[in-house]
Amino acid sequence: MGNWPLRFAPKIADRSPSAELKVDQVLAAAAEESPAIEFFRAYLLPFEYIKPVAEALGDALSPSGKYFLFVTISTC
Repeated sequence: MGNWPLRFAPKIADRSPSAELKVDQVLAAAAEESPAIEFFRAYLLPFEYIKPVAEALGDALSPSGKYFLFVTISTC
């Protein structure tokens, strides 16, 4: 389980760019012979991260896969 960066901040000088947008608590699995991700789960802080996650995964998703996104919804 770990974090997946979706977008990086601009690189400054010789420092490595940090993740500007990331999803947390990611767990993913795929079969060795399959190009698709068979299982994916992640925790998203705002609901608006769903679209960047879908764009980042793109063709790696399969109609037969199992995908779970846990989202924090703020009431403030």
